[in-house]
Amino acid sequence: MTDRDPIRIGLAALVLAAAGCLHIETKIVLHADGSATITERLNFSRKLLDMAASRKADLQLETLLTKKAALERMQSMGKGIKLASHEVRNGPKGSKESVAVFKTPDLANFVYVSPFIPRREKGPDRVPGLKTVVWPTYHDHHSWAYLAGWMCVDFRPVGLPKPSAKPKAKPVPPAPGRSPLESQTFRDLRPVFQDLMKGMKIKVVFESYAPIRTTRFGWRDSAAGTHKADLIDFSADENMDAYSFPFLENEEVMVDLLRLDFGSAWLKSNVKGWQSNRTLPALHSGGGIFFRPSAHYFQKFFKGKMLKHHFKPAIPAKFEKIGWRPAKPKP
Repeated sequence: MTDRDPIRIGLAALVLAAAGCLHIETKIVLHADGSATITERLNFSRKLLDMAASRKADLQLETLLTKKAALERMQSMGKGIKLASHEVRNGPKGSKESVAVFKTPDLANFVYVSPFIPRREKGPDRVPGLKTVVWPTYHDHHSWAYLAGWMCVDFRPVGLPKPSAKPKAKPVPPAPGRSPLESQTFRDLRPVFQDLMKGMKIKVVFESYAPIRTTRFGWRDSAAGTHKADLIDFSADENMDAYSFPFLENEEVMVDLLRLDFGSAWLKSNVKGWQSNRTLPALHSGGGIFFRPSAHYFQKFFKGKMLKHHFKPAIPAKFEKIGWRPAKPKP
C-alpha cells in the first residue's frame, strides 16, 4: 500500500461507520408565494447509538438530534430562516429520531446543510451545503431543454474556501488511478463496510407548488404530472446496481465508495437510468427544475418583460399564457 492508503481507509471507515443504520429524509417544499418549508427527519438505529455510546459526550450521535444542533445548523441555512418546530422521539426497534421543520420566507436564500457536514472554518460562508438558486427564463433554450416563461430552481454546492489573493499555486496533479495492491486492499475490506452500511437510507426531495415541466437531470413519474423531483434517494438494503444485483455487492462500486471517489465512472454507470428504474439509487447530477410561475413569481420576474421563443418575434409576458393557477376544489 502507499502512504495515502491508511489515511483513505481511515476516512472511509469514519464516513461509512457513521452511515450504518442511519436514515435522513429531507423534503424541501416551495410554496406559491416564494416561501418554503423544509422538513428533516433524522433517525439513528439502536445499534448505531450503542456503537457511539463510548465516545465523549460532545461526540455522541444523540447530540445531533437535539434542538441546539438544529439551531446551530440553521445559522448557515440562509437569511430569514426560522425553526418552526422540533421534536425528538423514539423510533421503531429502539431507534431515536428528530423531526425538524424549518421555514424560510424566500427559497432563493436557502442553503441545505446536512447534519453530518462539518464546518471548514468558523462562519456560515465556510459550511459546505447545497445553495438554492431561483431564476426566470426569458428565452427558449437552444436545445429546447426549457422554454421562455418558466421558473427554475437549481441546487448548487457552496461553502468552498474563498479564492486567495496570493499567486495561484501550481496545478495539483490528479489522484493516481487504482493500483492493483490498493484495489485488493479495499476488496478485502468490502464485507466489513457492507455490514456497516446496512440499513442506511438517504432521501432529499424537492416539491414545487406547480407540476414540474422538465428538469436538466430527469425525474421520476414525469408522465403523471408530479410536483416532486428526487435529488437523492438511496437505500443500502433495497437499491440494485445496473445488473440487477444488490448495489453494495457490486465489487467495483464498493471499492470506489471506500476510496471516497463519488464521481467515479463505475458509480455513474451503475445509477444511469434511475429516472425510470426505481431499483437504482437516484442521484441529482446538477441542473435546474422547471415549472410555471405563480402569481407571486410573475409579478416579481415577468411583469413587463418580453419573452423570446424560437423563430418568433419577442412577445410580452402574460400571466394568462404562462402562469400557474391552483386547481379548483371539486364540488
